[in-house]
Amino acid sequence: MNGIFRRSVVAGATILACGLALAAQEALKRSITFEDMIKMHRIAEPQISPDGKWIVYTVATPDMEANRNASDIWLVPTSGGAPSQLTQSGHDSSPVWSPDGKTIAFLSSRSGESQVYLLSLAGGEAQRLTKSSTGADLVKWSPDGKTIAFTSSVYPDCKDDDCNSRRDAGKEKNKVKAHVAEHLLYRRWMHWNDGKRAHLFVVPADGSAAPRDLTPGADYDVPPDERGGPGDINFSPDSKELCFTAVTDKMEAISTNGDLFTVPVAGGEIKRITTQPGFDGEPFTTARRARSQISPKASTAAPTNSPGPPTAKRFISLPKTKRKSPSTPWPRALARSQRKSSPILTTPQFRLALTEKPWPSNAPA
Repeated sequence: MNGIFRRSVVAGATILACGLALAAQEALKRSITFEDMIKMHRIAEPQISPDGKWIVYTVATPDMEANRNASDIWLVPTSGGAPSQLTQSGHDSSPVWSPDGKTIAFLSSRSGESQVYLLSLAGGEAQRLTKSSTGADLVKWSPDGKTIAFTSSVYPDCKDDDCNSRRDAGKEKNKVKAHVAEHLLYRRWMHWNDGKRAHLFVVPADGSAAPRDLTPGADYDVPPDERGGPGDINFSPDSKELCFTAVTDKMEAISTNGDLFTVPVAGGEIKRITTQPGFDGEPFTTARRARSQISPKASTAAPTNSPGPPTAKRFISLPKTKRKSPSTPWPRALARSQRKSSPILTTPQFRLALTEKPWPSNAPA
C-alpha cells in the first residue's frame, strides 16, 4: 500500500513539474512588440571596396531618449571575421570608397549641418571636407579620385554660400513662421519646399578649392526630390563630365517625366541628352564589349546609324517605369519590342539602353 502511495506521489510530482515547464515555455513565446523592434540595430548602406576585400556599412542604434537613430560606420572583411567600428559620433552615414580603396568619404552631421568627411584607412581622425551652410548630401567619387560630387539644397537665385547663409539667417530671425505656398509642390512627405533646390556641386578631394555649383540658377532638383537617389548622378570614365537626372517640366506636380543631362566637371553648359516621355534615371557608363551584359540583343536592336566605338562619354540609362501621365497609353510598338529586347537609342555622343515596363500579357498585339 505504501509503495502504491509513493508511486502516486512521484507521478503527481512529475506531472506537476512537466506542467510548470510547459507553462514556462509558453510564457517565453509571445508576439514581437514595438519595444522589441525599436531595440534592433539597423544595418544599411553596404559598400564593397574596390579590391573586394572589405565592406563598409552603417549601423543605426535606436536612441529612445533623443528620439533618433545613432548611426556609425563599420568595416568588415568579405572573407569573414570580426567587424571594426570606424566612427563613433552617432551622426555618420552614406560611406563611399575612393577608387584606390584607401579613403572613405561619408556624410556626418556631427558639427551641425550634414557635411562631407574623409576617413583614411591608414589611421587618424576623419577630416571635414565641406563647410557649406546648406549642408551636403549624395556623395560621389570621380573615377580618378580627384573630385567629389555632392548635392546641397540652395536658393536658386543665390550665387554663393554667403547669400544662402544670409537668407537662412533672415528666415530664422523672422517672427512669422508660416509657410507661404505660391505653387505646387509645396510639401514633400516629411519636409516643406521652402524655396530651395538641390544643386549639384563638385569639390577637389584634397580640399584645395571651394565647392563649385554646376547647376547655378537651376529651378529644379538634382536628383528629383523624393524620386531620385545617388544612382541618378554619375561621372564619365575620364572624370571630366557628370550625368544626372532632373525634372524640368513646367508643372512638376503633375509630371512623371525625367530626363538626363550632362555638365562638364569644370563647369559650363548643361546639355539635355534624352527627351522621350517617361522617367530616365540611373545613368552609368559602359563600353561596347560590356553592352551584351546589359541587353543581350543590343547589337541587333541598335539603329543602323550607330556611331563607332563608344568614347569615354557614353552613358546607359535604366529608366524607372513611370508614364508621362496616367491617361497616356503606352506605345504598342515599344511593348512589342520589349518582348524581344530592350531598345537602344543613339545620340552623336551617348548611347542609351532604355527599358520600359512590359506590355500586359493580355494586351492586343
